[in-house]
Amino acid sequence: MTKKILIIVGDYVEFAEVTAAYKALKSIGYEVDKVCPGKKPGDTFVTAIHEFKEGFQTYSEKKGNTFPITADIETINVTDYEGLWLPGGRSPEYLRTKPRVIDIVRQFMDRNKPIVALCHGVQLLMAVGPELIKGRRLACIDMLEADVRNSGFDLQKVKNKTDVFVDGNIVSGGPPACIPEALSRFYDLLGVKISLPQ
Repeated sequence: MTKKILIIVGDYVEFAEVTAAYKALKSIGYEVDKVCPGKKPGDTFVTAIHEFKEGFQTYSEKKGNTFPITADIETINVTDYEGLWLPGGRSPEYLRTKPRVIDIVRQFMDRNKPIVALCHGVQLLMAVGPELIKGRRLACIDMLEADVRNSGFDLQKVKNKTDVFVDGNIVSGGPPACIPEALSRFYDLLGVKISLPQ
């Protein structure tokens, strides 16, 4: 039986954080479902490409590619999935207001299943409620540090933008530069072993 990973997406989700995870997980044999409130399988979502190096005080946003939704968020069963990937971009800002999204995130946390939350994806973890947050630690992009502290999570600083932090079943990090490390730590939590030939 094929093992499955769930990615929660929405319009203007960060392009790299969806596509890199999707391709990497598919390449090692996982089935990967992308779900979104208000969208059914076959509907599409648009991605955003955020550029941090243009000399502005914040990132700029370009429209990225569109991709299909592959499963119905209303009917999926969390027990069918080995792990959850929460990409950033603009979509987590409004996805955190959707009860079904928060219910799914809570179920993954309750079951101690592996979760990756990158960039603004940590907003979905911050929305689950204090009983699941107390004593947990998150890394994040600098613009969300106050939100992490105010949510009840302890803020965990990382040395550079390519690093992530692991607290139990949760891998958290900042911008797309940390995707390779996030995938590596996600593989560890999933029990995936990848080794180069000797």
